[in-house]
Amino acid sequence: GGVPHQINMFKQWYQRRVRVATLRKLGDTHTPEEKMALLVQSNQEIPECVYNHHIASGVSEEKAREVSCMGADDLVPVTIYLIAQANIPDLYPELLMLYSVTPEEKLKGREGYCLTNFQNAVFYLIEEQRSFLALE
Repeated sequence: GGVPHQINMFKQWYQRRVRVATLRKLGDTHTPEEKMALLVQSNQEIPECVYNHHIASGVSEEKAREVSCMGADDLVPVTIYLIAQANIPDLYPELLMLYSVTPEEKLKGREGYCLTNFQNAVFYLIEEQRSFLALE
């Protein structure tokens, strides 16, 4: 179990069955509503992929549902992996724009949860990049 197992399992499943197309579309969409819808969709696809992977490997539906019920501790590492694979240009400005134009009531719901997961993943990647550059 644990997060590293989830990421390794997700890499295997994702490379075979799912594309990073959902997150890659962020740069191609124009309205904040479209961008937010993509973040929500991506956040929903992750547990669906985990569920499908476990069903395909012969696990019972009950166990697959249990394992695919993921919280932020599981979603953020997988989101980091997906963002890195998607190679999205201008991530930080996209994030700032979404926070600045999203109504406060939406930030308290599902959209806010998805945006916060995305933010945590982006900040992690920015910090990793800074650490890497500091080593050079």
